[in-house]
Amino acid sequence: MISFVIDESHLRALTPSARHELLRLVRKDLDSLKGRLADIEWYPDRGQSYPLTPAQAETLLHTQSRKVQKALHVFVKNSDGEMGIGTLQELVEATGYSNPEKLSQDFGALTQSLRSITGESQAWLINWDAATWEWSESEQRYVDGEYFINGPAVFSLRQAFGEVYEPAELAR
Repeated sequence: MISFVIDESHLRALTPSARHELLRLVRKDLDSLKGRLADIEWYPDRGQSYPLTPAQAETLLHTQSRKVQKALHVFVKNSDGEMGIGTLQELVEATGYSNPEKLSQDFGALTQSLRSITGESQAWLINWDAATWEWSESEQRYVDGEYFINGPAVFSLRQAFGEVYEPAELAR
């Protein structure tokens, strides 16, 4: 996906007919987006990951670094169709980071990409289970714990990675 920013000075530089055509296209895209967003039921207060569509999941994957793609694949391979889990240790190992803080930074960037792709300013994909986190006094940081992705996002990510499962498998 290619994105452009067109400010007022750019619009003024266009001919009136070009400006009219550009604004018509943008309005059409915005109307389409509004329709798609209106159909999405999302309950972030219930701890549900944003319900990515397969197309959005594919776009999201293509905007991420190889390391983030590897981290997301951990959730896919450790999923039961409803929830994908990745421990801090698994994710650090998959990405090759020696510092877990870098993983956290990448997840922040992933969230920003997700929000840009979906148009949902509060969207998030990865959550954590606070009860599983282990703090190290000597290192002054968390040394392990579980992150998770749940809901429709799991299935969409599986599809984006080419790991499609039959509905019967998802029911298990």
